[in-house]
Amino acid sequence: MLRVHKPTSLGLAGLMAVVSMLGFSAVQAASALAVGGPVWNVVSCEKVAVKTGFYLVRTTAGKCEALDNTTEGEFEKVLHELTAGQTAAISSSGGVFGLDGTTNILCSSEQDTGELIGGNPGTDLSIIEFLGCAVEGKTVAECGASNVTGMAGVVLTEVKSVLVYPHEKAETNEEALDAFVPDEAGNLFVEFTLTGTSCGLLNNLKVNVNATGTEIKEPALNKKCGVLARVGKLEGEAFKITKADEEALVGALNSEGTPTEATLWKPTAKTFELITCKLEAFFAASTELGISDITLLSGEEFGWEL
Repeated sequence: MLRVHKPTSLGLAGLMAVVSMLGFSAVQAASALAVGGPVWNVVSCEKVAVKTGFYLVRTTAGKCEALDNTTEGEFEKVLHELTAGQTAAISSSGGVFGLDGTTNILCSSEQDTGELIGGNPGTDLSIIEFLGCAVEGKTVAECGASNVTGMAGVVLTEVKSVLVYPHEKAETNEEALDAFVPDEAGNLFVEFTLTGTSCGLLNNLKVNVNATGTEIKEPALNKKCGVLARVGKLEGEAFKITKADEEALVGALNSEGTPTEATLWKPTAKTFELITCKLEAFFAASTELGISDITLLSGEEFGWEL
């Protein structure tokens, strides 16, 4: 879907299919008129075919701007769906992240790079670096976590994710979630080793955090789901859920207090599936908690739609 982007709110646009059929579940019924999704929306700076007035200029980063003391531009902002084969580079950062379980791990911050990937539903890929990671109540020197980097308190992992709807709310325009699966071997979400002067019995313990939810085969991630995060934006330092067709310069993902169930569109089968997303660490159920901001490297707005 292509449309010229206007800086004012685009409002809500979407379709809800409500079908009641004897002998069918709510998810199966919705599938009868399904369009799938959610999909990623991005604003891009496109050259106009025919100039009929004032237009913008495009920076080297790909952002449309109106610059003072320049000649008239020839670009305009266009909002469009990321389709199969299209990507948009992103960067992300966040404050305190935690892994709650038998033993809690807290990281002071995180940063990552990756890309939004077009398709129905939309997916994404991220390489995440957690910093300042240690057993809760201890410093990195006392009992820090580390993995492949060999740097105390630094934990690196790579994940993939797919956009989903809340449980039993297929094709709602009120909320979308991102379902994360590992990109490591098997269903290993992340692994790290605890070391330090005050680790006690935990010293040199290697911890495997595994995804134990539903294996996502469509789209072909072929890994179990570990974490669900709400899709939204940051207003100041506050997280706010974004609705369909609501774009933001600074998007955000929030895994704090999220459910463990969601509704996934299966593009080949053209039906919806109930999925669960869970983690296990220290031989017990665990949850990841945190909020991260997301921006396009182009500096333009983005969001999601049905």
